[in-house]
Amino acid sequence: GTELYDSKRGSFVDLSILDVLQIFGRAGRPQFDTNGHGIILTTYEKLQHYLSLLTRQNPIESQFISHLTDNLNAEVVLGTVATVAEACSWLRYTYLHVRMHASPITYGINASMYAADPMLHSFQRDIIAKAAQELDKAHMVRFEEKTGYLFATDLGRTASHYYINYVTIETINERLSNRYMSEAELIELASLADEFSQLKIRDDELDELDLLYNSQCRVPVKGGVENVHGKTNILIQAYISRAQLHSFSLVSDMSYVNQNVVRLIRALFEVVL
Repeated sequence: GTELYDSKRGSFVDLSILDVLQIFGRAGRPQFDTNGHGIILTTYEKLQHYLSLLTRQNPIESQFISHLTDNLNAEVVLGTVATVAEACSWLRYTYLHVRMHASPITYGINASMYAADPMLHSFQRDIIAKAAQELDKAHMVRFEEKTGYLFATDLGRTASHYYINYVTIETINERLSNRYMSEAELIELASLADEFSQLKIRDDELDELDLLYNSQCRVPVKGGVENVHGKTNILIQAYISRAQLHSFSLVSDMSYVNQNVVRLIRALFEVVL
């Protein structure tokens, strides 16, 4: 089989072609053999998928734009980027820059845009400015649009140090009140983090989640077991209660929740401090 459970996505996914190539690259012993054999054992419907990936050698595209906001924040916090011009210069050292020139249409750059701006300076400036505006809106960076200067804030530094993405910071800004919050409210806030949005509710887990809710949860869970935030909340409380889980997918999900919630709670502590 070529499926494995990915707790970040909350589902079973196919082994990526990068992993396959990595495994195949180890076939044979370099000091003894002149060649090696790699065999994929997979279902019939996946066979053509892997054959095409191995033979066509499709180019690997950059996923950097989807994470540009958090990476820009990290560079501002480090002090390597202080202006939009410096951010554009930093972007030119990335794989994204290479792929934008090789396959501009993939990144939303049409033929007329590429003809008018072959070096893509204006496109890069636009995506940097958009990311800076999003960071400014979340109070992670102060962005002066007239001068193009970027200044780190305490919130941005905390987010960078604890790898918290800006969507989660926006949720914290919105829900973290000045008054005293109860433990139930703090756990609920942690469960609303974007880091847990990929988790899924599965029918085969509902009975066990219900059992955990009734036996291990000491504070109320808004929404119950029927939504992702409720499931995350239950898993956080079950982990604190040292509950024993039986479902394999729940064990994997709890491990993922535990890895993320520890730094998230620590980041919340720093924010309120």
